[in-house]
Amino acid sequence: MQSEWRVACVRIPRFPIGAVWRAVRSGDSAMGAADAQLLLPFTAPNSPSSSNQVPNSAPPSSAPEHWDDLPIVLTDATSKRLRAVSAAAGRLGVRAGMRPTEARALCADLHELPWDDVAISAAITQLSAQLIGASPQVTPVDNVPGLWWVGASGFDGVGGEQELAKSLLRIAKRWHPRPRVAIGLPGGVLLEGSYLPPIKVADAEPNLGSVALSRPVHLSGSAEQGSLSLLLRAHGTFGHVRGSITCPEKNLQQSDPNAACYGTEPSSDTYEPNMFGAEAGIAKEAAGGRWGAYASPGVTWLRPRFQVGFQYTNAAFDDTKISVDMTRFAIGAGGWYRVSAGAAVTAELYSVPTDATTFRLGGAYTFH
Repeated sequence: MQSEWRVACVRIPRFPIGAVWRAVRSGDSAMGAADAQLLLPFTAPNSPSSSNQVPNSAPPSSAPEHWDDLPIVLTDATSKRLRAVSAAAGRLGVRAGMRPTEARALCADLHELPWDDVAISAAITQLSAQLIGASPQVTPVDNVPGLWWVGASGFDGVGGEQELAKSLLRIAKRWHPRPRVAIGLPGGVLLEGSYLPPIKVADAEPNLGSVALSRPVHLSGSAEQGSLSLLLRAHGTFGHVRGSITCPEKNLQQSDPNAACYGTEPSSDTYEPNMFGAEAGIAKEAAGGRWGAYASPGVTWLRPRFQVGFQYTNAAFDDTKISVDMTRFAIGAGGWYRVSAGAAVTAELYSVPTDATTFRLGGAYTFH
């Protein structure tokens, strides 16, 4: 009998937007999707043909960009306010809770779609079926579309949890290029990982990964009585980005031998981020969440490397290498106080003593 169960967490950012956008692009109406069935993939998740096992699981080939890179919003039919906002719309200042007129004032090219529970449920069913190809235990989290719990026990004979995490990432990347997969480890430790595959964008081809280990600790209290908690976390980013960074094709010139990019072929450069760090955060919340405060000191070791590779027309070769070794200590602190059921004031301080210190005061109001 197994005394300890291991669980993985899969999260697709802004999943409802992708679900509705794909349904609209593929021509599936809400009524047509109502009878969606659980279609189980009968090939391994890393099989070249497995992505075709579930209809409409891939974005239409005519789409020039990923849906999260387009300014898309989902509007609630009852409140007439924005319920979900894509990353691109968020970068333009569009926020959930806004009225559509406010959002259009910030982005004239906004794609407005109605929140569609049927399309979202159908997409959850489709992706759940694909995740079953990696683990037989898959549970979508209720009322949190885009989040799944996946059984991670019993994989020692087939590559262990590392292979499971890779399979889950491959499946999740069919929906979003930056999904998150986390696997719980013994002792309450949480393992998080993400991977940016070598898909060329513009003049650069990344091959980057990040991993983090965290351990949340409940020190005392409860939500009703007030609580004190601690979070310990270590993280790292590694890999490389290759491409014509210093001398892309558009900057090449053959007129001035003494100027930069005097050549006929773009540069072949390599950048390695090599960043590692650790932090600890302690948080105190009063009874009923009336007020709260936190502090989070940390340290980051920065060891980036940049290698230039450019052939000049006059036979000279630039192989300059830039190495940076820095250690940065930082501390963040802040708090909030609820002045009413829907309003709160906030304050935040963040300081990297060797670089800069910032302080921010703000307010928040929840519309009902």
